[in-house]
Amino acid sequence: MNITNELQNSFGHLFLINFAVGVVTGILQEFQFGMNWSEYSSFVGDVFGPSLAIEALLAFYLESTFIGIWIFSWEKINKKLHAMCIWLVGIGTVMSAFWILSANSFMQHPVGVKYVENNVIGKKAEMIDFLAIVKNPYLWNQFPHVLTMALTVGIIYYCRYCSLEKCYVNMKLQYLEKHLKCQLLVR
Repeated sequence: MNITNELQNSFGHLFLINFAVGVVTGILQEFQFGMNWSEYSSFVGDVFGPSLAIEALLAFYLESTFIGIWIFSWEKINKKLHAMCIWLVGIGTVMSAFWILSANSFMQHPVGVKYVENNVIGKKAEMIDFLAIVKNPYLWNQFPHVLTMALTVGIIYYCRYCSLEKCYVNMKLQYLEKHLKCQLLVR
C-alpha cells in the first residue's frame, strides 16, 4: 500500500468518526431546540429554521450519500470516480459549515428580520431578507476562520502522520508552505 492510500485510509477513518459524532450531536441538538429552547425556537424559528433546513437537505444529504459511496466502493469503481466522491463530501462539508455558521451569525448579529406581534406567542421575528442573512458580516468573519482552522488541524495531523511514517520531507514542506499562504491570505 502506498502513502496516498494510507493517508486516504487514515483521513477517511478520522472523518468517519467526526461525521458520526456530528450526526449524533445534530440529532440531540434538534431535540434541545424543541425541549430546552422552545421559547427561543418559537421566537426566531422562521429565521433560524431555513438555514438549518438548507444545511440538512443540501449539505448533509450530499455528504452522507457520497461518503457512503466512498466507503463501500474502494475497488468497485473507477479511481477518478472514487476520488470525485470524496471531493463531493468535502464540498458538502464546506456547505454544511456555511449554513450552520449563517444560523450562528444570525444569533450574534440579527439582520434581515422584522419583529411582529403574534397572538399566540407574543413578539416574533420574521425573515424579510434572506440575502441579508447570507451577507451577514459576522458570517463572513467566521466562515474563513473556521475553514482555515479545519485546514490547520488537517495539516498538523498530516505532518504528525508523516513524522511517524517517515514520509517525504519535500511533501511535508510543500503542504506547510501552501497552508501558510492560506493563513496569510485569510488574515
